[in-house]
Amino acid sequence: MSPTRTIVPWPELAGLGALFVAVAAWSGAGRPIDPRGVALAALAVIIALAPKRLSRTGHGAQAEAISVAAALGALSVASVVAGFNPGSRTLRLAHAVASGELLGLSTVLAFAQPMRTESLRRAALPGLFVATVGTAGLWPGADHWFPGSRALAPIAVAIAALLHLAAMQRPTAPAERARSIYPTIGVTALALATLARSLSRESDGALLAWSLGIAAHVLGLVVGHADASAAQAGPFARRTLAASWGFLAGAVALVFGPGAPLTAMAIGLGVGVFTLPLIDRWFRPAEGRLLDACARIGRGLDRAECLDELAAVVLDPLREAARNLRAPAAFWVLDGARVLQIDVAGTPSVRPLSIEAEKVLVTWLRTRPTVAFADTLRPHLVRRPELRPVVDALDGYEAFAALPLCDAERLLGAVIIPRGDRTTPASFEEECQLEEVRHHIEGALLRILAAERADQRAADSQQREASEIVRANTAEAELARVGALVVESASVVALGVGATQWIAYAPATRKLQSLLDALAPTEGPIALVAAVGVSVRPAAGRLHEMGPRSDRGLMVLDASAIEPRAILATLLGDARGASPVPGWLERAAGATLVIEHAVALGHEGLTALAGALDRGASRRLGDETEYALEVRVIVAVPRDPSECDLPASLGRRLRGRVARVPALRERLEDIESLVYAAMDRACRCADRSPLGITPEALAALRAHSWPGELPELDAALAHAVSVARASRIQSEDLPPLVRASMFQRVRDDNDRMRGAALDD
Repeated sequence: MSPTRTIVPWPELAGLGALFVAVAAWSGAGRPIDPRGVALAALAVIIALAPKRLSRTGHGAQAEAISVAAALGALSVASVVAGFNPGSRTLRLAHAVASGELLGLSTVLAFAQPMRTESLRRAALPGLFVATVGTAGLWPGADHWFPGSRALAPIAVAIAALLHLAAMQRPTAPAERARSIYPTIGVTALALATLARSLSRESDGALLAWSLGIAAHVLGLVVGHADASAAQAGPFARRTLAASWGFLAGAVALVFGPGAPLTAMAIGLGVGVFTLPLIDRWFRPAEGRLLDACARIGRGLDRAECLDELAAVVLDPLREAARNLRAPAAFWVLDGARVLQIDVAGTPSVRPLSIEAEKVLVTWLRTRPTVAFADTLRPHLVRRPELRPVVDALDGYEAFAALPLCDAERLLGAVIIPRGDRTTPASFEEECQLEEVRHHIEGALLRILAAERADQRAADSQQREASEIVRANTAEAELARVGALVVESASVVALGVGATQWIAYAPATRKLQSLLDALAPTEGPIALVAAVGVSVRPAAGRLHEMGPRSDRGLMVLDASAIEPRAILATLLGDARGASPVPGWLERAAGATLVIEHAVALGHEGLTALAGALDRGASRRLGDETEYALEVRVIVAVPRDPSECDLPASLGRRLRGRVARVPALRERLEDIESLVYAAMDRACRCADRSPLGITPEALAALRAHSWPGELPELDAALAHAVSVARASRIQSEDLPPLVRASMFQRVRDDNDRMRGAALDD
């Protein structure tokens, strides 16, 4: 409800009227101004202006109604302070109507929520009727002006009690029930003050009590509708009750010992302090077990360093507060889908959480990041049937409430509070305590989850580091093993991890990279088609790196360097001599074997290779015992396998498993990166600081056709590094043949331009 301002300024008019009545009464009586009267007149003005506080809150209708009550109360207080004693029946009637309207209207304000103007007017009629009848003399004992009648004081108390009982018969939100405590105390104070004044109308103490009773009632109405008052209503009422007991004990002690006021005060203070714990135990909701559990949780959260400790801190007090071991409290953690519980012995346990099975409750808690009470949701099932699955889920856990735990963006988990032996609904004091505890648990859970994630990242990093160390050691051992084998033959080269550098910026090499990445994880032989002079080692290194044997060795067998009569012995092994010699298909077990110039194996060697691949096994020459073929074979051929003279079975195996390696002149976009890589190698070999290169020299390198492929490029840049005198390689530092390519390219371009001009 938006703040509104009363159309008629009742508080201001009442305050001015109170001052005018007081001044007129004192002036007419010819008495000096009494300081006590001035103080009570100022109290009347404060009472009249108190509802202005509500105009700054969301209680516009309450502010207007309480302003009316405050105006009537201010006039009544001021008239009593001024000693107003009307002689005519008309004035007595007006004064009694004001006082009776105050009682009727304020009691309705205390218990009739929500408040509408029509209902307020109808509910104020009993007070108006009582005041009118008493003033007219038709009520027994109403022989003087209201509220001095002994008979009308109990009637005012009875009206407040009946309205209170009627209000309790309808469903009321816990916050509204809590706020009604303040006006209830005000009604009680006003009724007691009225009774005291009825018993001793001429007593100054009774007059002061009645004035303070009106002030307490109106201020109770204002405080009861403040935004933050409901959470403190329960503790305030219990402390007020304890103070009342102490005041009563002190008053009784003063009656029996009028000469010892300090002793009476000490007795009253002692009784108040002694009765406060008893009143807390008797009047707190559900014996205060849930409130005590919240206090224990708040004290223990700082000590929780892990989820198990957090579960013990949160769930153990809730389990004891429920007094029901069949439905223990549960702590859900969505990160990792875990449910934490505490058994009878106080030991935490963890089990998996099925998010799909708890989808209804999890979805509801995500949309409602506040404490959800089953008893609060149940009265809304008729108008909101979508709440039925939520209530059924809570009832399935025998849950009293569910506390969602959220961060700024998502639901982290929830705490399920069991009902236990509890039969009463939650009070607003419990709601506020649970909401506060929920925020504290959220902070502790965020802290623990952040620590868990940090520990997990550290563990993952250590595991990756250990895996890299193991992989490096394995690769080093494999390289040493393969290197030891390679020493025996000049036709085999062992390549270590990272020995081949893959550069792919040109469209042709990017297309080749996609094809290699698709073929790498598969099993079986692969054919690399490369023109004469084009190195297949970078492409083979890419296949090896992306394949399942990346942690093993990579060996390159140059078939053109093997003598024709030794091809089978080199490939398969030879057991005919005094000491058997294993072949490279056996020696490279577990590794990748690249056969360069595979057609140089000849028909006999290719047939033996195809047979070994078909059987998955081979045997040495002169030996009948076969060994398993555990090597991955990559063959390099100058043309497509279908155009080469390969065995039929090998051709079938290579069908669809062919990748063409482009020549260097087809990958001009890669020239610059290849140049810088070759310059780096050349500078390190020559023990020189890194050099740059001029745009002219780089253009000359791009213009060359590179018939010698990468070896020619490496040789050209090694020459340029050796002769360079500046910090950058100049075009003059390049070999003459490379520089001539630039001049030839310019001359060809000029010839084409002249030819095009002649054609035009």
